Amino acid sequence: MVYRPKIKDSLLIDGEKFTIQEHPTAQGMPYGQTGRRATVYQIRSTTSRELKALKVFTLAFRRQWTATELKILNTLAKTPGLQAAQRMMLAPSSHAELLKKEPDLIYAQVMPWVNGKTWQEIILTREPLNSKESLELAKGLAGLLAKLETRGMAHCDLSGPNVMVQRGNQVALVDLEEVYAEGLGEPKRKPAGSEGYAHLSVSKGVWSPEADRFASAVLLGEMLCWCDAAVREAAYGEQYFSPKDMQIEGKRFSLMHRTLQEKWGDEIAGLFEKAWKSKTLRGCPTAEEWQKALIISEKEQTERSLNQVETLMQAGKLHEVVALAEEIYAFAPLRGNLPLTRALMKLAAEEEKQGRASAARAHYERAYKIHPTGNVGYELAKNVRRLQSETKSPVKKAKQPSRPARKYAKRTERPVEDEPRPGMDQSIWLWAGVLVLILFWLYLISNPGRQPSVPAPAPAATVAQPMPTRTAAPTSTRIPSTATPSPQARQSPQLAQAEQWPFVLYDDFASNNNHWILGELGYSDSDWRATGGLSNQALYWQVTQSSPSGVYFRDYPWPQDELETFYFYVWAWQEYGQPETACYGISFRENEAGYYLLAVCQDSSYQVFALVGDTWETIKPWTYTADIYNTQPNQIGVLAYGSQYHIVINHTVVYTFRDTRLQSGITSLVMWASAPNDTPTYYFWDLVIQSP
Repeated sequence: MVYRPKIKDSLLIDGEKFTIQEHPTAQGMPYGQTGRRATVYQIRSTTSRELKALKVFTLAFRRQWTATELKILNTLAKTPGLQAAQRMMLAPSSHAELLKKEPDLIYAQVMPWVNGKTWQEIILTREPLNSKESLELAKGLAGLLAKLETRGMAHCDLSGPNVMVQRGNQVALVDLEEVYAEGLGEPKRKPAGSEGYAHLSVSKGVWSPEADRFASAVLLGEMLCWCDAAVREAAYGEQYFSPKDMQIEGKRFSLMHRTLQEKWGDEIAGLFEKAWKSKTLRGCPTAEEWQKALIISEKEQTERSLNQVETLMQAGKLHEVVALAEEIYAFAPLRGNLPLTRALMKLAAEEEKQGRASAARAHYERAYKIHPTGNVGYELAKNVRRLQSETKSPVKKAKQPSRPARKYAKRTERPVEDEPRPGMDQSIWLWAGVLVLILFWLYLISNPGRQPSVPAPAPAATVAQPMPTRTAAPTSTRIPSTATPSPQARQSPQLAQAEQWPFVLYDDFASNNNHWILGELGYSDSDWRATGGLSNQALYWQVTQSSPSGVYFRDYPWPQDELETFYFYVWAWQEYGQPETACYGISFRENEAGYYLLAVCQDSSYQVFALVGDTWETIKPWTYTADIYNTQPNQIGVLAYGSQYHIVINHTVVYTFRDTRLQSGITSLVMWASAPNDTPTYYFWDLVIQSP
């Protein structure tokens, strides 16, 4: 018999009721996806409303997994992109009642439902990608396979249907039943690869640590070349290569190899050619080789494009400069910010000379959106306001929408402020001060008993006492903390109030007025190497040599007052490192007794630590949040009222806690790369401390 469910059929699994879901495009049909080995149905919990996948195997592939095998597979589920490895098997010993009712579900498996499109769907529909999207997907796949590779594991059936493209160009792998790993039983039928992805040597099946090397080279080639229209048009069908194309130097191979060379460089093209001409799977490049080559290619492409921008700028080809600078900014926002801003300002000035005020205004607005701070932001804001008044449309005021005093762009953009920060004239500051006093008075009336403590007058700036040398990065071991988290307050009135406080420290990193350590970084006994510098109004820390124990470093602006109540934040970005292990952050209340640390990783996770004495404690364990951007810089900060702290990420309070152990101290910037031999680069800009 074959399991044939109907919509809304219910299944009681471990005391939780699930129902079969309807197919989104086939009314009246259950949502099922059938492959060579099984059919996967979408089911939903009636209590938590969480979606799950129910995988029902055909007789040929149905087998009982041991507890050890399930445990090995479930350990992979902790890795982003491998969530489909989390499995629960329906066995007679644990689900007798359900199997009595539905015997065809024996040894079926329940797992998370992975949303997204398959890579096969993208090829089949000829969905176009831009260069940034192609690179992001390739880096994501190479990184995921490198993690499996370092564990001595392999997927063993890599192909377009088994690679999911999720929101934000994240990559996930599915169909993990035939993963190679020590402790897993060898399948009775070894996977022989999929059409368009299989090496000629695996026709009788393969189950080994090298099983993914050829298929991954083909997939990476497809992803990197899918931004090219000629490659999309030449694709065979559900994959780029036809079965007859495999490992011959035909038209499709020549086109892909040439496209890789032109767009991504000789090294990437060479890796693909090495795999294509290999006699065995061991002769193909490893995932780590691909990962490193992609990082180098991204750097080289950015440098080539920046040089080309200067050449076009000198030739006066401003429209071409802006188009190219936009591409650079999409790849590397920090490297591309200043060139794009300069190009837009020059183009806007030229448009004004030609009498095209509306076009000039649009260019100034775009420049202000990506560079709203510092002197440049101030000049851009003035030009936008001037042209707004000159190009105002003759519409009655009653029909104009009201404009808030402060607004933000879309979540995917940097904040846009109606009022520039530093550099405003004294009259604006005077009115701002009056407004702050009124708001603060209203806050005290409406919040009795919750007034923030006001610090004593700050002492004169003195040289901060040196902090104890700490060479070890914190671990994520969960140690019971004495900190008491309070309820989360995302739309915090305290944050809105703090954003109006006066600036007590502002650093746009245009010069080293705050005495950052530049040149060689590190502690006296550190076995890693890094350099620090100022470039394009940003502070950067570039790790040049890592160590087996990783990298940990922090530095603070000086002079700096110790404040009881303050709002400290900075924009931060990490490039070229592993996003889940190369993190940046801030420390606060730093003194000889210890400090608190907020660590943020660009896999969209964060953690809060406390270092008290020589002991690291976890206040907030690693937590994923959509408030952290993983493809562009993040504004990270802390709002402190005495012993109460609000962790702020991109203008959102993501966590609040109270801890009385560290009552005073200064603030610092932090870099932390916990993976051995990782060499990331960190950027910081627009550091601000505000206080009432």
